[in-house]
Amino acid sequence: MKPLLSLIPFYALAFLTVFPAISQAQVHGDPAKTVTIFVGGFNPDGAATTGPFGVDYQDSLMDVMADMMGATSMADSGWQTASDLITIAEYYGDLAPAYYTAQDHSDLAAVTAQFGGGVPVYALIQAKFIKHVLERSGAEHVNLLGASFGGLVSRYMVCNDVEGLVSSGRIIRWETYEGANNGTWLANNGFAQWLFDTFAAPTIDTDHMLYSWVETYIEAPHNRMQSPLYGDLLVGHTSSVDDSANSAWLTTMLSLGGGGQVNDGVLTEADGVFVGASQAAKWRDRMPTRTWQPVDHYGLADYTGLRPVMVAQLTGKRRYTVKVVGVKMHHFDEGGGLFNPQMPAEVALDLRVWSPEAYRLWGISDALSDRSTNNFASPLFDVYGRNVWVDVDITMFDEMILEGETSLNIEIGAHEYDFEEHYEVWELFGSNDHLGTVSGNLPIMDGRVTVPGADFDLRLEMRIQEYPFERTIWLDGGEKVATRELPLSGQEQIIQVDFGPSFAGKAFRIFGGMSGLQPGHDLGNGVVLPVHQDAYSNYLANTLNTSLHQNFEGHLDVRGRATAVLNAGGPPLDPRAKDKDLVYAVAAFDGAGVPLAGSDAVVVEVR
Repeated sequence: MKPLLSLIPFYALAFLTVFPAISQAQVHGDPAKTVTIFVGGFNPDGAATTGPFGVDYQDSLMDVMADMMGATSMADSGWQTASDLITIAEYYGDLAPAYYTAQDHSDLAAVTAQFGGGVPVYALIQAKFIKHVLERSGAEHVNLLGASFGGLVSRYMVCNDVEGLVSSGRIIRWETYEGANNGTWLANNGFAQWLFDTFAAPTIDTDHMLYSWVETYIEAPHNRMQSPLYGDLLVGHTSSVDDSANSAWLTTMLSLGGGGQVNDGVLTEADGVFVGASQAAKWRDRMPTRTWQPVDHYGLADYTGLRPVMVAQLTGKRRYTVKVVGVKMHHFDEGGGLFNPQMPAEVALDLRVWSPEAYRLWGISDALSDRSTNNFASPLFDVYGRNVWVDVDITMFDEMILEGETSLNIEIGAHEYDFEEHYEVWELFGSNDHLGTVSGNLPIMDGRVTVPGADFDLRLEMRIQEYPFERTIWLDGGEKVATRELPLSGQEQIIQVDFGPSFAGKAFRIFGGMSGLQPGHDLGNGVVLPVHQDAYSNYLANTLNTSLHQNFEGHLDVRGRATAVLNAGGPPLDPRAKDKDLVYAVAAFDGAGVPLAGSDAVVVEVR
């Protein structure tokens, strides 16, 4: 496969430097001390199920994932005390587990009395199961996975901080797979609900899938992240987009209800993804990661392309985003004569991504993500002329990647539509046409490239974002190196600090220098910051918490975070900083001023 970057580069940004975390920084989210808890999906008869709940049961997919990750599953000996266990527990049933205390029984009875069952009860059962797994294993953190209805159960757990698992810093990643995170379209469609109530037993679970219920008991609007509790989590969503399940009945229902939506035969894509978020809900100022899988609702567990995605979601430290930001079509049939005069041309792209590393490690050749026109998961855009650049903003891939991944294989095809109800294109003349394909190997890099093709040209934008899971410091937008040059006056740079919830209320101070990282600044007690001390260090120390260096010293909030501002809009920076790279790192202290931990470093370019 021809490397894409061997083609004509558009531009590339040189922001690849990431400074290593110092050795004494305790890793936040060490896979060896993180259990993975899977929350399963909806059972129409579940609310009436008898038998035990809140106990582990073996699952073949969990066994496969554990083997790929080098983690522990129930297939392994010593699984009960393993601090890297991948497991799943039933939340349906009427028999409490042996580990329940009198308080646990009382808590469950109170929630059941309040809600009558359903999502709040299931969330409490899952949360108490997670606490049990943490206690018996000695694990420090939890990866929380929600599938289908389990997405809604796990969202309730997160947003309501059930058993304090989020606020205490226990849950660190929340991933959902074809999740009913927002409720479900079917539960909110009157005709579909009438059919269910007529031909199946009514259940409280479907009542809790109503958008109104989500907005009352989780957050409003139902499809937006509002809670600051999300801000401590790496959040990601995977959608299945093949609508063939149940003979495409959902697609038929959607058409009757006023238009098509991407769906997997059970849930719409919109049921499982957020359309926006409050600033406090974003981690590193980003929306959740996203991938698309070319299978229906019942096929995702068996689709091998999902498995390296899950491994990366659970263990990866690099988020890689690829967007199509420009398209130039060389030809299409729109506007071709008397019987086909319509303009603009309506175009959509096939967007497929494969992992060379997944193939090397496990022989997996299925796509990591397939956002294609086959399932109408790729958005439509208008083209008004041939050989004219059209600005677009289409996500091709936005996900964590495997540790050893150095490139991705990609394929992009283009289609022009004249008549297609899913895209709501109703032109009477003309035909739907395939307009060619571009494929190649895309290195993992920051920047932009122009990809020329015989039928169309593309502009791709790539971004690498580090999720080090250490006590850290970063610049606004999640970067380690400032993405703009900061003049001596007239501009500001936001600096974020994150030590995690265990450092809530601790004192902090940001240190700086303009002479690089070595040999570092020894604060004592084993804490050495990667900042060389120089004249700027002394200047900073004398101007802490002034209008120039705002909140460079203080106390961390309840999440162990703080926000500082390097404000060159007031007093100018020290002239000695001109044309220098300012290096900053942060340390946390106890009440007596003893250093407890330090961070890695960030760089602000002063020009």
